[in-house]
Amino acid sequence: SKRTERLNIETLRRGCKKYKENEGRASYYDIAQQIIDAYPLQAVLIILAAWNRGRWRFIANNSQNLIDLQNALVECGPLLKQLKNEDFKTVDFDSICQKNLFCIFYN
Repeated sequence: SKRTERLNIETLRRGCKKYKENEGRASYYDIAQQIIDAYPLQAVLIILAAWNRGRWRFIANNSQNLIDLQNALVECGPLLKQLKNEDFKTVDFDSICQKNLFCIFYN
């Protein structure tokens, strides 16, 4: 049986490195993180295009989809900034108005 290694920071770093070696799209997330503050739309487009390329080609073919995405980012920007430093697994969504969450997911 394979020995189970305890998770520590070095194990996590090795795992991340191995993931990036095996999954070529992982580096796109790093690029998007570097430009998100200055170019939020472009960062989102990078992630969407790399995340699901098959679906992306249908979205990218209609410029209205890009306009709608830009409008959603502008409208929900203040709400997304509130979540910027939160861990999605532990954030207290109850402390955020339900109407605001509706904006983020159903705009």
